[in-house]
Amino acid sequence: MALVKVTDIAKTLSKKIIFLSDTCEVCKKERKRTVRYMKINGEVVCPVCKLAEDNQKLEAEMNVFRDEKEQRKRKSMFYDKSLIKDETIKLARFSTFKSDCEEDENNYTLAKRALEDYLNDVRFNLILVGKVGAGKSHLAYSIAHEMNENSAGTVLYVSVSELFDYIRSTFNGQSEESEHSIVNLLINADLLVIDDLGAELGDMDAADPKATAFVNRVLFKVFDGRQGKKTIITTNLTGEAVMKAYDERITSRMFNTYRHIEFKYTRDKRKRKLPF
Repeated sequence: MALVKVTDIAKTLSKKIIFLSDTCEVCKKERKRTVRYMKINGEVVCPVCKLAEDNQKLEAEMNVFRDEKEQRKRKSMFYDKSLIKDETIKLARFSTFKSDCEEDENNYTLAKRALEDYLNDVRFNLILVGKVGAGKSHLAYSIAHEMNENSAGTVLYVSVSELFDYIRSTFNGQSEESEHSIVNLLINADLLVIDDLGAELGDMDAADPKATAFVNRVLFKVFDGRQGKKTIITTNLTGEAVMKAYDERITSRMFNTYRHIEFKYTRDKRKRKLPF
């Protein structure tokens, strides 16, 4: 391969770059410098202003790249860090919610309204209460999915029983996670869904089931840290049962600035008639 001599480069440049006698008024006024215009490939430019312009374009491109990277990281947190017991719930969308009665339709509308307010940064707790299989988790996940796709904040969805099992698994001292780090993750999410509150209590047929000291400790930290944020709770428990089961410090924060969606009459959508 032939070597290119420096003199050849200089000759080439000399044909394409012409220094002009006129000076740049922008540099003179703003940079307090006298800079001569140049004609490069027929275009008259100030080399200093041109460099500044190119740097601004490069910085803008880097900002877009960084923002897109952060957006991907934020969205992936919903899928990587959520703790979901029923994998089928990940398919839940507003478009797939089945309305079997007027109550379903009303609750669907209330959930969509809550989503709209969340997207407009209105902050409140949303409590979905009712029978097993009514569609509480479906609507809760639908809101979470839409928020993850269309808001700038972080979203987490945790099944209560999975959450406490996960925290207990860190007690052996060999996990990279800890109760403290997990709780902080829940506190810092812009939207947190706590699914199936009460499942961790055990036998729901028992008279007045109560949360253990461990459960109360964790839930208090979470609800205390999430005051003034967006939190969705689904539960089969009545309001009275919630008040009896959990520490008053938890319930006072749970029911502070809240809305509720109640399924009273909706049938269990997961039940199918058996052929025997």
